[in-house]
Amino acid sequence: MSETRIFLDYRGPLDFAVTDSLLDKLKKIREYKDLNKTTGKRVYSMVVECLENICKHVDLNLLNKPVMYSHISVGKENNKIIIKAGNPVTKDAKDNIASRLDHLNNSDETTLKALYENKIMSDLQIDDICAGLGFIYIALKSGNKIIYSFSPLNNGYLYFELQITLNT
Repeated sequence: MSETRIFLDYRGPLDFAVTDSLLDKLKKIREYKDLNKTTGKRVYSMVVECLENICKHVDLNLLNKPVMYSHISVGKENNKIIIKAGNPVTKDAKDNIASRLDHLNNSDETTLKALYENKIMSDLQIDDICAGLGFIYIALKSGNKIIYSFSPLNNGYLYFELQITLNT
């Protein structure tokens, strides 16, 4: 069994300033620089998607509670890049997230492309938080299923973690 060599690992409060710092750090890491150009761009864009999703959906009441901190890590295992991201979500959000990810994981490339195009062409509704492109983009560009899990926390929260695998 091979070991994953983690080259970016962060756990803590996450806002747009921390996001910028983490992305700058990623660009300077030797393992990231050693990736071929295409893989590097995909890794970078998926880390951006993960960080943006966490920042957009963070519950401000949880920012200073260490057990509820968000996290992101990027590592290499054999010929694969593994990106893990996690953050607390409400129990109410679980079904929506799981349903969306299951749908994407059961879709082929043609369906994913059509979903992506459809989302780009549709208008955001007034009560929409985001366009919903992030998970579709990740599923399309990684070429692999998105592995995810929910672990119980307290006060009505679950810890949502996803794992994205990219072939180098």
